[in-house]
Amino acid sequence: MVPAINHPRYRQLVTGELTFQFQAYAMSMCVSRNIRMVEKEGKSPTAIKKAIDDVYAFIVKYESVLQADIAAIFG
Repeated sequence: MVPAINHPRYRQLVTGELTFQFQAYAMSMCVSRNIRMVEKEGKSPTAIKKAIDDVYAFIVKYESVLQADIAAIFG
């Protein structure tokens, strides 16, 4: 089950506060791309929200293959 979009770990992921060794390479690429975008935008609230929305949508779409990463990140 995918945690709610307002879970604090999403913000920690997209701002780079939480570093994680992903098992799924695609998840690593998605998070890395969003971290770069957030940093480029100066960690603005708009950029953070956009990044969280993107990561959340990715996790929802590929939930079946991201189970190990979801469990490790969100507990």
